[in-house]
Amino acid sequence: MRRVATWKKLTGIHRHSLAIKQRVTRHHIHGRGIPWSILFVLLMIEEVFSQGRISLQLGASLPVNIPMPLAILQGGQPDIIMTAHYSSEPFVVPVCWVWRIGYWSGKSAWELEAIHQKLFLDNTTPEVESFSVSHGWNLVTVNRVWDLDTYLFRFGFGVVLTHPESVIRGKEYDESGGILGLGYFVSGPAVTIGVGRQVDLTKQIFLTFDGRAAFSCARVKIAEGSALAHNIAVIVSVMVGYDLRVGQ
Repeated sequence: MRRVATWKKLTGIHRHSLAIKQRVTRHHIHGRGIPWSILFVLLMIEEVFSQGRISLQLGASLPVNIPMPLAILQGGQPDIIMTAHYSSEPFVVPVCWVWRIGYWSGKSAWELEAIHQKLFLDNTTPEVESFSVSHGWNLVTVNRVWDLDTYLFRFGFGVVLTHPESVIRGKEYDESGGILGLGYFVSGPAVTIGVGRQVDLTKQIFLTFDGRAAFSCARVKIAEGSALAHNIAVIVSVMVGYDLRVGQ
């Protein structure tokens, strides 16, 4: 039975390839000026994507931060090395949101995900009057996802997009520069590992509940210097999802 199923699958792929070649020939004969090899590749990509589905998800997250080292280096001053205790204030605007867009083929997917994490230093000192990354310690990752029937397993790798704010030794950081002059900087690497579960509400609408560990570090600017911050957080998310297209 397995050999028969495999043969049917290969036969189906062969039929798709013949159909694509016929479409390529028609395009070429009709003189549309597209090289047949490029057109063949484009139609193959179209055929592959037609067999899967695209999903969009948006929701809110609740981070819990683990105390981690913070090093502050300011010109002409001794370095400050401390263990930073952060809070995230997830329900204070801007709230801790998360979105992802993914392409599924069978029981695996590729996703682009963004998690809006915020860091506020709780254990400030007379020298470190304030230190926060409140408009974004944003984790932007490309995820690989596997559907294990009962649970979804995710692994992501990407970057930290930061918007730092601080007052160190009475000197306030000017929140400018960076991307489009808005104060955002690509500041370091990020890795996420998570497990989730999907609950279908309709054929196309679903809820996702997931938790993940997020590991990241970033070098952010301060007045006349920089700070090297590390973050390990456990992040719980609830999301609403929509299947934009379902392949047959």
